[in-house]
Amino acid sequence: MSHRFSPLFFFILGAVTLAGQAPSGERPLFDGKTTAGWRGFKKPAFPDKGWVVENGWLKHVAKGATSDGGGDIITIDTFDNFDLQFDWRIAPGGNSGVKYQSSSTDCTWSIG
Repeated sequence: MSHRFSPLFFFILGAVTLAGQAPSGERPLFDGKTTAGWRGFKKPAFPDKGWVVENGWLKHVAKGATSDGGGDIITIDTFDNFDLQFDWRIAPGGNSGVKYQSSSTDCTWSIG
């Protein structure tokens, strides 16, 4: 069984490990329980399919090379002064990455 991972997959999973560990004055990007604070890339809401919250992790669950797995996700809020630290899990042979300091309105890069 193979899984496709969103380019923001690592970023999201890393934020999960920081949930509940934020020092005073900082906040985690993911609460470990809900998709609050996230939305689909170029979409007003979080995807209806392709993503689940499971055991404190935000998990991409697309299957197959041509599957519509819900697409990329981004934070609702924007940040201009941050310290990004994360850990992630990825299946053997997985392919993913992290994009930051980008917006869904001014994209000079492509996804696919």
